[in-house]
Amino acid sequence: MIKINYWSSFQSYKDRKPPWIRFHKSLLDNFEYQCMSANARALLPMLWLLASEDEDPTSGLIRDNNAKIAFRLRLPRQEVDEGVAEIEAAGFIEQNQPCNESVTEPLRNGLESVTPETETETETETETETDKKLSSDNSVEQSAPTWREKIPPEIVPFAEQFQGYVAQTQGAKAPVVKDSLIKSCSEAVDKLIRIDKHSLDTIANVLRWAVTDEFWADNVLSLASLRKRREAGGQTKFQKILAAYERTSVTSADVLREMERRVTVGRRDEAEGIDNDPESLTPHCGVIPARHAGSEGNPGECTALARSGGAQTGRDVDRW
Repeated sequence: MIKINYWSSFQSYKDRKPPWIRFHKSLLDNFEYQCMSANARALLPMLWLLASEDEDPTSGLIRDNNAKIAFRLRLPRQEVDEGVAEIEAAGFIEQNQPCNESVTEPLRNGLESVTPETETETETETETETDKKLSSDNSVEQSAPTWREKIPPEIVPFAEQFQGYVAQTQGAKAPVVKDSLIKSCSEAVDKLIRIDKHSLDTIANVLRWAVTDEFWADNVLSLASLRKRREAGGQTKFQKILAAYERTSVTSADVLREMERRVTVGRRDEAEGIDNDPESLTPHCGVIPARHAGSEGNPGECTALARSGGAQTGRDVDRW
């Protein structure tokens, strides 16, 4: 026999037997619940449903053994045994309690019957002590490190600067720069470094070249895609870009000088009131297609990249 802990707080049954049970949203942030295996997390709500079928809806008891529970839930016996043991260890249930023990206030007298409820009954109970107890577990999550704290500090700024540059130069084709994008991009770069053993300097140099390449500039819109493969066992996107980068004789210094030249030409034309002439933006080193000078031929949009890669050295270059 199994007793559900905190049953009265979970369900608040008094003298009725509704056709539903309460399922608290606070379980999303309950540390003990989320630490259980997927099997145990799925089994616990099923045990609550079985407990709600007891003759006394306030008892919180399942009077069947594990074999009958496995039959009712159409699950393998071993899966039920393991799940029940794990749930008990997490403190959600207790086993082998006397049959006359109730975990909630009993019916007021033996002759009183429970009031049947309809399928459309509306939940009206106020928050109980267990609601507050489970909600207090939010503090566990709040004290846990955020995703930014889990990523090496030099990676997140790199991801932010790269995606910002893509947004400037690719316009509507670029993904919207928001926190979820920066998170997935940062995690991808972290894996390139930690698992694939590439240095951040190598990644930055390869990507500086890629955004100026006629083909790759339109195919590297998000860092999050760098470790993806077209087919199982094939090369990742970054491996393909790296191979193309290594086949060219152009160095990252050539790329940065060309980007800086474009910014200088754009500023000069803007100061003199001259419309940007595509011919004036023809690459000197032959590696940057004119269409990558910026949106609608405006090289000023390359300013951030050129400034961080060409006009400065050191940490700014390392980041992007």
